[in-house]
Amino acid sequence: MASTPIEYAQSEYDFAGALKGEPIELTKSENGNLDIPSRSEIVLEGYIMPREREIEGPFGEFPVVIQVLAYNQLLKSLKLLIAKTLSLKIYT
Repeated sequence: MASTPIEYAQSEYDFAGALKGEPIELTKSENGNLDIPSRSEIVLEGYIMPREREIEGPFGEFPVVIQVLAYNQLLKSLKLLIAKTLSLKIYT
């Protein structure tokens, strides 16, 4: 929802609920004190490592467009939650 036209202090969940016509049901994440939608199918909990970057890429984003190598932030993942109703195979 980063592209929504709301103010910094406004709740994205309140905005989404207004669009939907009913409140978004929320629950707390397992590792943090963050609100997440109760009906989420996939939740990745973690944090972005401050002042740490690594080179990644190249990636093909669109036909004939390739992103060159770039320094990007590191994400330290803490937990991956997948809803029981979602049929998804994870390969490690």
